[in-house]
Amino acid sequence: MAGGELKVTQFFEAEQEHVLLVQAIDGERRTPVGSVRVYSLAPDLYPRRALKGDFHIHSLRSDGREPPAQVAAFGRAIGMDFLAVTDHGRYAPSIEAQKAFADVPIDLAIYPGEELHPPDNPVHMINFGGSCSVNEMFFDENDEAAYRAEVDKIEQALGELPAGADRYQYAAGRQRADRHHSPPRCRHPCDLRNASSAMACATFFSGAT
Repeated sequence: MAGGELKVTQFFEAEQEHVLLVQAIDGERRTPVGSVRVYSLAPDLYPRRALKGDFHIHSLRSDGREPPAQVAAFGRAIGMDFLAVTDHGRYAPSIEAQKAFADVPIDLAIYPGEELHPPDNPVHMINFGGSCSVNEMFFDENDEAAYRAEVDKIEQALGELPAGADRYQYAAGRQRADRHHSPPRCRHPCDLRNASSAMACATFFSGAT
């Protein structure tokens, strides 16, 4: 360390986040000073700008605490570049947040969205940036019948899946990605507790067809 700068030379084999722990060493005594997070990236990603945002946040329209507009305002206050209000089963609050700032020149991109609750599927999903509500389809008798028929057709066409994977949950994830062309994202890491959820999440992220 010289001139107040700490220089570290290290080769990282893959693209990912790394945490460097900094310690003050005095003989046998080691005192934690802090940590530094660095990211190893391929040349095509290195010059790109990192954005800060939230794909999944609730308002008082479900189990949050503030109105949609206030949620968006708080996001802007902490320096977010983008967000979507994704309340449980409700698409309208995200539009409410957008309209609140429709005529305001802010550097925050507010997208539509909702948290999905598909019938008989415990895997949590997010409709981020979708042009319409997916939840409404689940609660419409005719649309739900069509939805279940599509899932059943995909399930019948599936090949062998890893042990423990639930075929219905996986097929439901495929239907969401195929039908709406914008793969949702898992709500919380707890949704990856079993193989079927992990497989479905992999489908959502890849947008597999």
